[in-house]
Amino acid sequence: MNWLDTIKLAWEKRGEIANGFYHTWVNHKPDIDAEAARRKAICESNACGYYDAEGKPETSSIPGLPACSICHCNINAKAHCTYCHCALLDINKEPLWNAIMTKEQDDVIQAKHYEEQFKQK
Repeated sequence: MNWLDTIKLAWEKRGEIANGFYHTWVNHKPDIDAEAARRKAICESNACGYYDAEGKPETSSIPGLPACSICHCNINAKAHCTYCHCALLDINKEPLWNAIMTKEQDDVIQAKHYEEQFKQK
């Protein structure tokens, strides 16, 4: 995967990437972390044959970190994304795990969290 393709793919999936990184490093919720650990274990088992543990430059958007060879996503961030699904679905195969919620549901929850930050106490 060349540099330009990586940038285009990242731009198309920017919402999913941001959601995954947000839940990985900022918003630690036990239920999301537990689901992410379950998803990550499924990916690391390489049941699909697309897990890249080394994060090779041609299969990973962040070389050196474990990635999915289908979508090129960082496994840790992808597993933490609440509205992401296993990339097998993108190639018309049965996914090994599904989204926790829809993007719209996630948007409503995030809007409520944002509003609660600025309420008068």
